[in-house]
Amino acid sequence: MSYASHVYPYILQGDLIRYVAGAGGTFLIVNTLLAGWLARRRIRDERPDWRQMAREILASLRTVVIFSLVGLAIALSERLGWLAIYGDPLDRGLLYFAFNLLVLIVAHDAWFYWSHKIMHRPGLFRWFHRLHHRSHNPSPWTSYAFNASEALVNAVYLPLALLLMPTSLLAAFLFTAHMMLRNAVGHCGYEIFPAPERTAAVRVVDHGDPSRSASCQAALQFRTLFHLVGQVDGH
Repeated sequence: MSYASHVYPYILQGDLIRYVAGAGGTFLIVNTLLAGWLARRRIRDERPDWRQMAREILASLRTVVIFSLVGLAIALSERLGWLAIYGDPLDRGLLYFAFNLLVLIVAHDAWFYWSHKIMHRPGLFRWFHRLHHRSHNPSPWTSYAFNASEALVNAVYLPLALLLMPTSLLAAFLFTAHMMLRNAVGHCGYEIFPAPERTAAVRVVDHGDPSRSASCQAALQFRTLFHLVGQVDGH
């Protein structure tokens, strides 16, 4: 059995579990168990219907496959010595581990912001981002509901980051888990963050409301940075 055929099922399984746990867990907790308590924070009165969520889940499964294939490319590149990925998270010290994780998150925020902004250009929107915006009233299941082209744009960030920065398996895992959870919460349909925190965390997305979409929604984690450079809320 080749190395690729041996490791790929585990990579695919990991990507699938991350989506189901992140999107499904958020849907269960926020949209189901806490729905009554958060009712006043719901952005829209109507809820996504099952047809929309079924479409989102099917599109997300394709994204999971694309992510897993890029994950396989990462594993093969590491095996060939092209990427520096190591097992012990303290191999380079706790300070490097924390710095590494922070850089992965912040750099991804910039990657997501600028790629999302570019995908909103009229000539590209149809080919890269239209499917995601079919969910005018999103749910956590919308998190991975991308065109295949957009999924690939999102996926290639990690191998590029790993090419530039030695990274432990734990840091990569925490980064991808954080990315998934923040994306699911950002599409949950409830404004769960207290108002002062909205400058440091993205407002919850409503794809049918321009003030909650386009460039002002591109920064997943740190809107404050983009306020400082004048790149959100219509600037």
